[in-house]
Amino acid sequence: YSAAIRIDSKYVTVYKNRARVYLANKEYKKAILDCTTAIQLRPTYATVFEIRGKAHFGLEEDDKAIADFSEAIRLDPSDAEMFQARGNAYKAKGDQQKAEADFVRARKLGLK
Repeated sequence: YSAAIRIDSKYVTVYKNRARVYLANKEYKKAILDCTTAIQLRPTYATVFEIRGKAHFGLEEDDKAIADFSEAIRLDPSDAEMFQARGNAYKAKGDQQKAEADFVRARKLGLK
């Protein structure tokens, strides 16, 4: 992915894909940087907000994670996984009521 970015630094999908790899390897700060670049290039890319939210969650930055998951939900309100992820962030923050509301919404959207 890094080689592809050197060739075309405006190729949003490559930043997203590299961020996923960073996330999987728990390199959260690198994932956040790639997502932030991707968001600057395409601010309506819900998946990138999801990945950045998961990276913030991995760093225990619950408020930032909630903000990113909320933006992803605004951009794609049919994504059950985003409600589940935001619910997990609310739960980690200690807001059980909002967490449960998101978990219910995720189940209604088909998440098992």
